[in-house]
Amino acid sequence: IMTGGFLMNMLVVGVAVKSFGLLFVEIVEKFGSSSAATSWITSLSQCLALMLSPVASTLAAIYGTRRVVFIGGLLIPAGFILSIFAMSREFYYFSYGLFVGIGTTLAYSPSIILIGLYSDKRRSLANGLTVAGSSVGNFVFPPIIHWMLQNFGLQGTLLILAGLMLNICVCAALLRPLSFYTPKDKKAKNAEKATSCIAALRNYKFEWSLLRLPQFMVYGLSLFFCFCGYPNLFIMLPPHCKNIGLSKEQAVFSVSVIGIFDLIGRMFFGWFSD
Repeated sequence: IMTGGFLMNMLVVGVAVKSFGLLFVEIVEKFGSSSAATSWITSLSQCLALMLSPVASTLAAIYGTRRVVFIGGLLIPAGFILSIFAMSREFYYFSYGLFVGIGTTLAYSPSIILIGLYSDKRRSLANGLTVAGSSVGNFVFPPIIHWMLQNFGLQGTLLILAGLMLNICVCAALLRPLSFYTPKDKKAKNAEKATSCIAALRNYKFEWSLLRLPQFMVYGLSLFFCFCGYPNLFIMLPPHCKNIGLSKEQAVFSVSVIGIFDLIGRMFFGWFSD
């Protein structure tokens, strides 16, 4: 389960989120648009990815984590492939913003929840090691993407990344539900699954009582303010490096350096929290 979650984070967060700044520079240069207008691409993607998390979690509870993450693993590469045919900046709002955003929430949220269901005594460490995949992706992929952009251009790079993102479906296959380990007759298992899905659809309701817990509200607000600024760094750092006269190679290196210390921080505080 941790391996599937680690690889999913490496691909979804490490490439589609934290390495988008490199594609951002190329899109600005290709269409001659402003940074403010181009940043709407990732703004839409991240907005959908975070705001639709309750929907993704609900779908995973009803249909299973594996199915939901697998669908996310199809939507993300579909967004990259559609972006190849973009003739304007606005088309990226639809292809990357919509498809990658929805695919990200379907792949990310259910897999993180499953880690918590499997882990008990070392839950923080398990979460830290799982999300460390995003740090590894943040460190490894910027130089690779930079090399692909130099040799294959923006469209070729998007096509290769689309193929790479299909491996999210492989990650989904590793995410076995807890019920997998309970020996049951196959017919009984299928009947129970169908019954449980119908019952879940009828009985599901959002736990609004969580909003009355001070601890939950403090935690929720802290994450709200964190994500108001945290993702923007990875988008704006490469163009900022370009504006102050640094080369593209130096901009790539600056993004990778963040990945190194991000990896150390996630693993250390995962252990320290336990």
